[in-house]
Amino acid sequence: MLRWLVPENGQPEKRLPDEQLRQKIRVIVETGNTLDRLQHIAVSRTAGIWRIKRSKIILGFLDGLGIKKLVTKVRVPPESIIRCLNRFAQKGLKYFDHPERKPTLREAHVEQISFVKYSKRLILRPSDINRLQFIPVLNKEDSHLWRYLINNYHYIKESLIFGAQMRYLVFGGRDVQRTGHLFRNRRTQSRYKQRKLGIRKIQRGKHLLAALGFAAGSWRLGSRDRYIGWTDEQREANLKLVVNNARFLIMPWIYSPNLASRILGGIAKQLPLDWEARYNYQPVLLETFVQLDRFKGTCYQAANWIEVGKTEGYSLFSSYKRYAIAKAIYVYPLRKSFRRHLCSL
Repeated sequence: MLRWLVPENGQPEKRLPDEQLRQKIRVIVETGNTLDRLQHIAVSRTAGIWRIKRSKIILGFLDGLGIKKLVTKVRVPPESIIRCLNRFAQKGLKYFDHPERKPTLREAHVEQISFVKYSKRLILRPSDINRLQFIPVLNKEDSHLWRYLINNYHYIKESLIFGAQMRYLVFGGRDVQRTGHLFRNRRTQSRYKQRKLGIRKIQRGKHLLAALGFAAGSWRLGSRDRYIGWTDEQREANLKLVVNNARFLIMPWIYSPNLASRILGGIAKQLPLDWEARYNYQPVLLETFVQLDRFKGTCYQAANWIEVGKTEGYSLFSSYKRYAIAKAIYVYPLRKSFRRHLCSL
């Protein structure tokens, strides 16, 4: 940051505007409730980084801070500080209505995190979110947000998912644009590139509702394997057609009747298309685990998932099995002929 203060090519050191501009800004700030507005924005967590930085620059300037201290405090170049003061002197609080540029990747990420972290509890009627939107995580901003949500609000804090996978952010609103149509394309090889371009153009719903993660199916599950009826050889050949719902998080500040089962029903329709676009094949069966000391699996039952048994615990050391927490195993067939696909060679 301090390198911004070093003169280049013999140019004079950048200095703050003169006392006349300071007086002009002071008159604007002392008019009406402008000072209260600036102080409120400066301590806000959700006003937007660009608004927060502008208010801190103006308040610091009026407190007599020099260019070096403002650069260190607000973390912007001297040119931006001088431009901010001149624009505020011209426009007043209207200068806070619109940003002058698009936020950087880091700024966009921090703004999303701040909004999520300080959002209040929302009670939403089905009419408020009459349509759900499943956004695949394909860029850095969404990936950072997804990891933050899982690490901070999911009971399994680790957000890493290994192997073949798909991650989603779920938005909702009134008549929001759907995403499944982006992948209904006959040219499989072009779907993945088209999806990355198409997702950026979609206007996202008003409410961030949930985060989902899907990964490769478990290598061996006695109850699941008996339900499918496949042999070890068939399992090794077709296990990739089973996908595990490894993470399912509804935001803790969101409450809406039947939201969880609606999300499970919606993602079951879109996931096969996304998976095919990315890996060139469609899964035929979903599986998941429900930790029984925390949950009852009601939302999975409401979404027509089938409980096929419970885990028996696994460890390289048999003495640890007694400490394993029991989990219910649920599956959801994506095709009626799922057994024929899974038991073929």
